[in-house]
Amino acid sequence: MEHFEVLIKNNYNAQILSTEQLKRILDSSGVRHKRKFSFPTQLKYAAIIILFLGSVFSIYLSQRAYIIVHDFATEVAYNHEKKLPPEIQTNSVNQLNQELNKLNFKIVLPERITGTMTLIGGRYCSVDNRIAAQLKLENQNSEIVTCYVFRKEETFDFDQEIVNKNVKVTIWNSDHLIYAIASDVNP
Repeated sequence: MEHFEVLIKNNYNAQILSTEQLKRILDSSGVRHKRKFSFPTQLKYAAIIILFLGSVFSIYLSQRAYIIVHDFATEVAYNHEKKLPPEIQTNSVNQLNQELNKLNFKIVLPERITGTMTLIGGRYCSVDNRIAAQLKLENQNSEIVTCYVFRKEETFDFDQEIVNKNVKVTIWNSDHLIYAIASDVNP
């Protein structure tokens, strides 16, 4: 039996292709040996990963911005509904800046406010645990609106209008200040 096994082994060994024959077959079939990633391939994968992570981070930041703006709007609407009168009755921003001297900024009212509203007065307030100025204004329809001015700490810009219960809150920013105007929504 041993002799028979040797014959089978020799027969199979005679059937084995040489290394050159295997190489020619593989080259002609289009099948290539697996190679390590080349540098351009690594760059492509790195770019895809960076784009993916950038997209995820961008979505995270936009969601965070959305939450922050809505939190501001909720607090502004809540403060507006209290209808607190101004502690300092004046139509002068300069006088408000002198009287509200604990603010960590100077109140500057943009044309968007001064062109359509009249200042009645102001008081201290807080928005998101930040010291703020709460200004009472009268609009062109003789309605009292409340404007909140506080320091901008975020890196994104604000420009939204949000209705919270029965209060419309319009939020925007300048370079270093955030403005939020709250007005009653007429049913």
